[in-house]
Amino acid sequence: MYITPDQVRSPIGRWQLEEVLQDRGPANCAYAMGRWDGKPCIAFRWNGNDDSPGTPQSRGQPTWMILDHELYPAILEWLPLERRPSLRRFLGLGLRFDGTTLSEDQSRLGLWDISRRPPIIAEVACTDLKEALGLPSITPENCRLLADRNRDLLTEVADALFFDQQRYTTGSNGVTKVVKIGTAELAPVAKQFSTTVLDIVPRWG
Repeated sequence: MYITPDQVRSPIGRWQLEEVLQDRGPANCAYAMGRWDGKPCIAFRWNGNDDSPGTPQSRGQPTWMILDHELYPAILEWLPLERRPSLRRFLGLGLRFDGTTLSEDQSRLGLWDISRRPPIIAEVACTDLKEALGLPSITPENCRLLADRNRDLLTEVADALFFDQQRYTTGSNGVTKVVKIGTAELAPVAKQFSTTVLDIVPRWG
């Protein structure tokens, strides 16, 4: 009987399926992201049908083949845009912002990925963040706290802009790459922002 890719769990003990990325159906191919011996990877297999478990297989049980990591960029380019950021993060290929700072004039927020050469910064104007969240009266420091609290969400937005749309400029120092996140990019994700930090800070202060 045909076994769909999401049910292929062998070899148990070495392979852990996270998500099927592409399934072209019986007698065709499938791609998945998962962990082999605990390490993130992309796997591939040819699906079987009612007469065959497909390939690869082990003792009649369908299994996955782990792909060379050099192929990952090509697979990312081939996937639909909306699927790419989560896979990049899973594989450790996406942006990783280490902290959130305020500009000297307190008008802009910066999220820094200093692990890359050159460094990459995502820039958000405080006025744009206030407008997108409907919080016009919060302080610049509270804007920074909100951005830091929702760093994963902003990383996802910046990741798509940088890698998929290649929307970035070179900073004033001529080296740093700057990804600007404006109201157009913030509006679609505004409802996902957590604002609980604004309730906690006054009580702590």
